Amino acid sequence: MIHTKPPASPATAFAILPALALLLIACFTAIVRAAAPTPADTLLIEPETFTALGPWQRTGDTIQSANMPAIAFAGFRVAQPGDYQVWTRSQDFPASQPGTRRFRIKIDETPLARESGAHGHEGWHWEHVGSARLDAGTHLLEIDDTARFYGRLEAILITRTGLDPNTQPRASLNRFHHDVIQPTRVAAVDDAAITPPAPDAIPLAELRNADIVIRFLPARAADGSPRIWRETVFLNSPASASPPPSVPVASVAAGVEPLLLLSRDPSVAPVSFSAWFPSWPTTAQTDWDLEGRRLRRPADARDPFAAGDRTSLPPVALRVIDASTVELTYRSASTSLGAAARWTLPAAGHIVRVETSLTVPADAFYSLAFGAGPASTRDNITAVQLPPLYQLRRLPDEPVLITSSFTPHPLALIETRSRGATDRASPVTTGVIADPAALTRAWPSRTNPTHGFSLVGPAGEPHPFVFSPVLGGDGSRIARSQTVRAAWHIVTAPLPWSDVMRESDTSLYQLEDYREPVSASLSVQALNIIDLIADDRASGWDPFLKGPANIESPDTVTHAAPLMYFSAARLTRDAGFYKKRALPTLEYLLSRPGAHFALTHEGNLYVTRATAKIDFKNVFFGSAIWQGVDALLGELNPWLRDYAADNGRPLRPRNNSAEPEWSGLLALYRQNPSPELLAKVRYEANSWIQRVQTLNATTTRGIQPFYNVSFYPYWWDLLDLYEITDDTRYRDAARQFAWQTVAGIWVTPPAAPPPATATLYPGGHITGSYYIWWLGNDRFRLGWPPRAGDRKHHEALVPVDLPVPEKTVPAWVVSPVGLGLEQPISWLTAAHQMSNIQLSSWAANLLRLSVATGDDYWRTFARNSIIGRGASYPGYYLSDFVDFMHDPDYPKKGPDLTSFYWHHVPVHLAMVVDYLVTDADTRTGGAIRFPYARQQGYVWFSNRIYGGQPGRVLDDNACWPWLDRRSFSVDTPKVDYLGARSRDKFHVVLLNQARGSATARIFIDPARTGITPGSTPRLRTTTDSADTGTPLAADADGRFTLPLERGGWAVLSFDARPDDVWPALPPLEARPVKITPTDTAWGEGRAFRIRSPYGTDSLYIALSGRPDGGKVTLLPDDDSTAPAQVIRYPYELSQADIPLSRDLRFRLRLERPGQPATETPLISLPGTK
Repeated sequence: MIHTKPPASPATAFAILPALALLLIACFTAIVRAAAPTPADTLLIEPETFTALGPWQRTGDTIQSANMPAIAFAGFRVAQPGDYQVWTRSQDFPASQPGTRRFRIKIDETPLARESGAHGHEGWHWEHVGSARLDAGTHLLEIDDTARFYGRLEAILITRTGLDPNTQPRASLNRFHHDVIQPTRVAAVDDAAITPPAPDAIPLAELRNADIVIRFLPARAADGSPRIWRETVFLNSPASASPPPSVPVASVAAGVEPLLLLSRDPSVAPVSFSAWFPSWPTTAQTDWDLEGRRLRRPADARDPFAAGDRTSLPPVALRVIDASTVELTYRSASTSLGAAARWTLPAAGHIVRVETSLTVPADAFYSLAFGAGPASTRDNITAVQLPPLYQLRRLPDEPVLITSSFTPHPLALIETRSRGATDRASPVTTGVIADPAALTRAWPSRTNPTHGFSLVGPAGEPHPFVFSPVLGGDGSRIARSQTVRAAWHIVTAPLPWSDVMRESDTSLYQLEDYREPVSASLSVQALNIIDLIADDRASGWDPFLKGPANIESPDTVTHAAPLMYFSAARLTRDAGFYKKRALPTLEYLLSRPGAHFALTHEGNLYVTRATAKIDFKNVFFGSAIWQGVDALLGELNPWLRDYAADNGRPLRPRNNSAEPEWSGLLALYRQNPSPELLAKVRYEANSWIQRVQTLNATTTRGIQPFYNVSFYPYWWDLLDLYEITDDTRYRDAARQFAWQTVAGIWVTPPAAPPPATATLYPGGHITGSYYIWWLGNDRFRLGWPPRAGDRKHHEALVPVDLPVPEKTVPAWVVSPVGLGLEQPISWLTAAHQMSNIQLSSWAANLLRLSVATGDDYWRTFARNSIIGRGASYPGYYLSDFVDFMHDPDYPKKGPDLTSFYWHHVPVHLAMVVDYLVTDADTRTGGAIRFPYARQQGYVWFSNRIYGGQPGRVLDDNACWPWLDRRSFSVDTPKVDYLGARSRDKFHVVLLNQARGSATARIFIDPARTGITPGSTPRLRTTTDSADTGTPLAADADGRFTLPLERGGWAVLSFDARPDDVWPALPPLEARPVKITPTDTAWGEGRAFRIRSPYGTDSLYIALSGRPDGGKVTLLPDDDSTAPAQVIRYPYELSQADIPLSRDLRFRLRLERPGQPATETPLISLPGTK
């Protein structure tokens, strides 16, 4: 029924006017909300720009929870008053503890309605968390870590409009970027103003050596009480020079440097070492100023200056002990506390030792702290170094402590512009360094640091500080009337930070080339790794997925060094290895979109929906990989060149290596060298160098990124370009960036030389907690009982107590000096031991840099990284003193104590072979040199790859490198060896890796090497020129005995029967064929004919579709191919050992349930007649 109403009366109409007004207002508001947002009404706030982050961790362009109480805050300014909607872009993981990574936004101290981080979407997603009515002006924004469980925040959007940011591309929102207002810390003053010494003040004492003079001068506090002022004078020449004395060229005033005493009541929790930075539960408050608004917030629990009661003890008196030592007295102005510190200057250098002591008044935890020199300003800083987190111009926003257990070089350095030098651009570096004698000899752990370092002082100003002992840590509990003691070193030098680090390494930590092989040479190690890769049971290889298992995710394979499979096959001349490993690797590259592959992305850390499929465009690897595949296959497959470039430009891979685009262009130059292309490479490389050199990065990287990828520029290829051009700008840039590489390599504790020993596995067992990784669909760790998998992201962690006989070994064998780290967060392990990594891909690059610069400092790091580190694949993480890796069967039998990452095995092989070949090259001044491809694209795993082309051995210019233990070998692990074969010569190259001289006995199989029976080899050694040599007679047993000096090399050259080694083959003419099934459920396909340098071809067919229950049958059109069938995804077929001349003609029959079978048209891949 339809109801009608009479017209409204005037009174009624008047009564509804307010309602109409409200409706109009609502409509107007809707119109406003529907209007396009502008920067005046929409603000994009990026929290990584906050300086007051507290314990929140900056990780690139996001922040992440430190899992402890934390409030980050800043101000923002609103131009228009109104009701604002607030959105946060956070990360959630529905498959792994969803909704647990929560935090809450507050505006003007009022919490918004909803917590962030529980949106239920996979990965990053915008969520609406509330609204706030805001007046025009400045407002306070806070981020409260409510859940304290790995919360992640990328951005906050505050808008008056109806904008839903999920409907917009993330990059498009950057137009609303809003610079926040940073609060400033209200500093507490530790000491009254100081009246500096008069210009003509007579020093109370001086310490002088060949390089500096340290002067101690009288000064006064505001109340007239005495103070000691320090300044450092830099000398032109050593004090012993004639005529003495040396003339000062510059001086730096350190001023009055108080000693700080921190104490903490033993009845409260002393310290937590559970996170990367130590923290101290505290009720202390910190005052901040935000545009005149005073804010009091809980002190950051990680702030070492707020960790306990702080007492300032300025220096007030001095006495001379001898010519190189003075003792300063430090005394509190408000208490009776006093301390003594002896300053001792060595005969040379810029580093002075300070040893302190203080008798404590009560039982408590104590720490002594010292800040070297005056505080600086951030604008005056040219560089800092506190590895691994702080380098370039990256400083923490607030004081945090990096302990001696967490840093490869236990020091904190700040480089500024000199204020006293004639050249005002010259750098001056000030810093603090741990005392080597005080460092523990135990393996670094969270709980055993002796020192802590901060680059920021108590007011947030740049200032290098050292703390010892660490408050609440070992040695810090001191009974009443007992003495707390600490020692450290202070440096003030007219040098860049890098030279100061070098001086610390060499003079304090006695860094030296201390290693030699233990049980296997690099040659034998490489051959053992190749045998491991070929072992179907022990290698972790998955033939179905076509790659090595990734132990961090179930049923996943990862290719991190695909070129090394081809190289191993070529170096060993092993056609079986090529078919078993290299050919499936090429098939993987041709059909998988990334470095990681699995059949499902669910519960997988590495594979996404987009990469868990067959796709004929690999977007992960760049031009270098495809150029390498082409070269290692003998350039017999011209169609591969199409994969290496995109319309003549290098590919732009989407990977995790930070490789610059000019590196891909350099790969194209290796493939097709020309002056024009080299000019393009140089132009782009020059532009890149200028960009990264002037970047002066100030944004800290956080603890998540890979150190050798994200903390400094990618420099590995610069030396390749230097060798091609002889342009020193590339060498110099490589050296500039390599300082950061070695800053991440351990120099402590100094390796004890023989006869010092170390006791391993005390008590006859190993204890700890270890992750149980994945192999296939099961939890697996070699030597541990198998465990069923639950497919969750987090690893299974189990305690272990393994019986292992106690043993004694030379201490240097198990020293970590020379090893690096993966990423700051993985330096921590479940067992609280720190984890170095044994995958030092940078070793050969450092070796090349050493020769390019004539500087053995780089060679020392290179050798210490790789020599004597294993007899086969040694595993990845090293978190204790163990020697299992010197057993060649360790990766086959376990127990796995070092995390066998199967996809790292070819990477480790690439590292070893690159070092072996590079060592021969660098020792002989390039007289032994082989062409190379470059493996790159996967994190920092960048190495030269050999075997695709012949090279030079002294005066023989067409030699193929050769690894083969059955054809030639050496009887001692101290000597590396490498074979090389040309048409009528066989050479064996010998390299002594021992700390002293070594004698090698060389075995040669005449039949396998092809040497002329009875021929006498020509011997050339370190002291010979390339065109001379002496005959070397064989021993009675047919072997050859040869002594080698330390660092020596030798080449034995034999006449051999003619052999082309790798006979010339005709290039393949057939190109890949695209397959387009009529049934679209099968997607699309490709058929590839692949030519190998072994004189045979292979066939590979793949389809991208994945219908359930499908069946693909290869139907030969004649006898050119064998029938084949596949009945599950991935639908792919392979056939090998096809004669070069045979034409391939076939169809594919495609069947799936409920649908009629279909056949493809005839596919033809002709051979070469």
